[in-house]
Amino acid sequence: MHQLRHRFTTSMIGLVGAVLLAGCGGSGLDASIATPASGGAARAAATPTAAASAQPAPGSAARGTGRPLTGAWQGTLRCDADDSFESDYEVAASGNPVLHFMTRAGQRKLELTHVGQTEQFLPPAGGVTTLTVEALAVSDQRIRYTLRESTERTSGGTLSQSDRHTDNDAVLANGALQNTLVSRGQSTLSQPGIVVPGSERVITCRGPLHRS
Repeated sequence: MHQLRHRFTTSMIGLVGAVLLAGCGGSGLDASIATPASGGAARAAATPTAAASAQPAPGSAARGTGRPLTGAWQGTLRCDADDSFESDYEVAASGNPVLHFMTRAGQRKLELTHVGQTEQFLPPAGGVTTLTVEALAVSDQRIRYTLRESTERTSGGTLSQSDRHTDNDAVLANGALQNTLVSRGQSTLSQPGIVVPGSERVITCRGPLHRS
């Protein structure tokens, strides 16, 4: 199971103990995505800066963090085929989602700030992974983004390539962050003169997240 977790641990996110990015080639992304997160796609985690004695009301921003969704959220996402996983979702003071992921050098995190943003790293399982933000919309009540995760690695003369798109939609409703993840991925194996594409896999996960 891949590990892009929004502290997707989902992961990214994550997508791993997360089903979210399963089959994405083990890039080490912790959603989540997202992961998401989240194919371990994509887990986003943040620590509110409010004073220890101040407990923010459900759906409100922690004191001093600015945006209403800022802080750490946790909950259980339920996926296709009755799979489920615990998801941590982090929102930065700017209101943007944050991904946590593992590399060969250790854990890193990435705030998603704009469409076209890219990040490349060496995942623990080998090869090279590239993350690309393909869509991002942030408001006080909703965060939506699409993250592309591409991984390439070579072993014994065989090139393995995986490509995954994760759509994450988090909406504040009834005091909880209602999170929906849709992950679409496909892997391909190739050698000189031979290309073996795998079938596309689509996974949908959803559930409410609460402030942690």
